[in-house]
Amino acid sequence: MRKGVISMKKIWGVARLLADIVGRFGRDQTAAPMLAPRTGYLKPPAFSSVLTGMVLRDNDRDARLHVFSVADFRRAAGIKWDRLGGLVEVLADGIVHQHIDLNTDAFTRIGTEIWCLTLPRSTRRESLDCVAAIARDLSLQLVGDGIIGGRRPKVVAANLPMRSAVNSKGILDHQAIKDAVNRAAPSPALEAAVAAPTTEAPPILTKDRQTTPEAALSMVWTPIWVANRRALGAFQARVVRKDTDTSAPMGGVHAYASAAPIETLTIDRFVATQAARELTGLYFGKQHMGLTVPVHWMSLAPRWRDCIRMPFEECPDMARRKFLKIEVFGLTPAIPASILKNLMDPLEKLGCDILARVPLWAPEMVRSLHGVRAVGVDLAELGDEDSFGDDELFAKLLEFRDAARQVNTACYVWSVQRRLLISRIVEAGFSLVNGPGMMRDLSRPTLSEINIRTTEDERRCLPRLIPKVSFR
Repeated sequence: MRKGVISMKKIWGVARLLADIVGRFGRDQTAAPMLAPRTGYLKPPAFSSVLTGMVLRDNDRDARLHVFSVADFRRAAGIKWDRLGGLVEVLADGIVHQHIDLNTDAFTRIGTEIWCLTLPRSTRRESLDCVAAIARDLSLQLVGDGIIGGRRPKVVAANLPMRSAVNSKGILDHQAIKDAVNRAAPSPALEAAVAAPTTEAPPILTKDRQTTPEAALSMVWTPIWVANRRALGAFQARVVRKDTDTSAPMGGVHAYASAAPIETLTIDRFVATQAARELTGLYFGKQHMGLTVPVHWMSLAPRWRDCIRMPFEECPDMARRKFLKIEVFGLTPAIPASILKNLMDPLEKLGCDILARVPLWAPEMVRSLHGVRAVGVDLAELGDEDSFGDDELFAKLLEFRDAARQVNTACYVWSVQRRLLISRIVEAGFSLVNGPGMMRDLSRPTLSEINIRTTEDERRCLPRLIPKVSFR
């Protein structure tokens, strides 16, 4: 046979091979073994597929799909839902993770209001108890002791047959699931909640203060005197909350007063997001200023901590390591030692310094804090009953400083109002000091803001209060 000529024998051989391949791929695939169901959080199409497979394999025609809904809370929140919706999703997902077995169970979300779960290894009683516990924990975290519109919104748990939850096309039947939620609702109010959300909401009452949906958050920056630089060389983030156009603004720690747990998380998420944006801008703008960002300790709970970490994870690593300090506040002796022991661990992954603020009247707490670079007090937290004269207050601060020195930890003081007290605090060896007695708050954490906004009175007084002080 001449070179380059293909024989008919070879052609027929190739044809038979191709036919065999086509035959193999063209066979009915229903006989192939099914893939193991996926678990954990799934997108609705994947969850529908898993659910359909379970229905086909399950001889028990009464297998149930379990669901819970936050529609009642959404309706009560009204227009505040635009700010809260994403946080509620993160919170609910975290609570679900705590209660289910991620190796065997699966869940998904329908919109922003309803979660669906399948718990194949659990008995019906165990499944009911699990979903009820999820609804209870989520309700507690969303509302706490707060009353909204004269009542406490409910997280509603329900269930329905799996066969009813999937339509003929193998897709989740949203209406059937919503109908199950409606039937489980304790009152007709929830039926309206499943419909389109309202644009107005009644006031939210928490303890003795009224917070309306019009509440607005903003941020200012407080200059910090840094001891090792003998200069105004850093800034502390200070959130400002204004509930209505006519109400007085509440700044710093007072912005959190009487806030429900979900409101506290909302404030901290706002602070973290704004601070992360400033940190990145300053770093790339070659203005290497230290930023101290306060975060309430409750926002570091396992179900919430990602809301705080994620904004900073987008910042350059070097910016976090060199210029970011996260200050955990709200700490009291009432917090169990088991919680305090590991409270700061989630922040260590960010690679930034961690500060801890404790009450002035509880210096013994310093010994129970682990993994912190410095401990401090905020004089703005002192109530009227804790008002002191300069000498008595300075003596309390020295007691606190001595407690910190015993464990080789630096210490700081915020919100010093009286100028005559500033020089005494600085000379006593506190590492960081700020407050209206030193300099007023600024709109941006930059050197140019310090140079532009510093008043003649501040320029004249600060060198006398702090020897060799510099405005950089």
